[in-house]
Amino acid sequence: MSLTVIDRTSNRIGRKQIPSSTYSDKQQLASVLEQARAEISNEGYDLMPWTMPA
Repeated sequence: MSLTVIDRTSNRIGRKQIPSSTYSDKQQLASVLEQARAEISNEGYDLMPWTMPA
C-alpha cells in the first residue's frame, strides 16, 4: 500500500510505501507516519501538528 501526501494546492509532496502488515499494528503505523512526516518536514514543508488517533 502507499500513502501520498498532497498540499492544499493538490501538488504531491510525498509518497511512502507501507506494508499492509503495518496497518494492523497501531504503534508501527504511527511510527511509519511520523517518519514520513519528518521526511516531508526536512524537505522544507511546514506541517500542521498531528497525533495518532486513539
